[in-house]
Formats: sequence, C-alpha cells, structure tokens
Amino acid sequence: RDKSGPEKLQGYWILELGELAGMRKTDVETVKSFLSRVDDKYRASYGMNVESHPRQCIIVGSTNSENGFLRDVTGNRRFWPVRVGRESRKKPWEITGE
Repeated sequence: RDKSGPEKLQGYWILELGELAGMRKTDVETVKSFLSRVDDKYRASYGMNVESHPRQCIIVGSTNSENGFLRDVTGNRRFWPVRVGRESRKKPWEITGE
C-alpha cells in the first residue's frame, strides 16, 4: 500500500529480499502480493497524477536456512529456490552453452 516500495524499484534491475526464513505468515502474504504485480500504480514524488510504472526488474530472496522458508500451504509457485554452494565448480569464463 505504501508508494515508497514500488517507487524504489524504478531504476534497478535486480533487488534482494534478505533472510526469507524470518518471514511470518502475514509477511509471506504481503510479499506474494508484491511479487505478483507486473506494474505499480502510484503518484511519483512531485507528480500531478497517478501513473502506471511497469516492473523492469527481478526480485531475489536469500536465506541461510537450509529449509523452512517455503511454508505456504497454498503453494509456493512464486518462489524458485536455487541452492548456491560455497565454491563455484566452474569459473565464469569456463561456462559454455552446454
């Protein structure tokens, strides 16, 4: 509901939501609603009218917890867990299209 969150998305490509494991059920519902939007409608600072601002970024979350951050009984389709190890097996210049 606050316009400052969507307004802060403008101009960034990648944003992080830190420590997903610490979210309560009400926080999860708010995050799900926020992530599901493809555009944000708000009056920009010093603007005259409410305008639609399409999202041009991705939002990633991080956690140190091995499990327990996906606990929504209605499904977790908005989240795509990716395990990141301590050390990369390949260096960035060794990655090919395979």
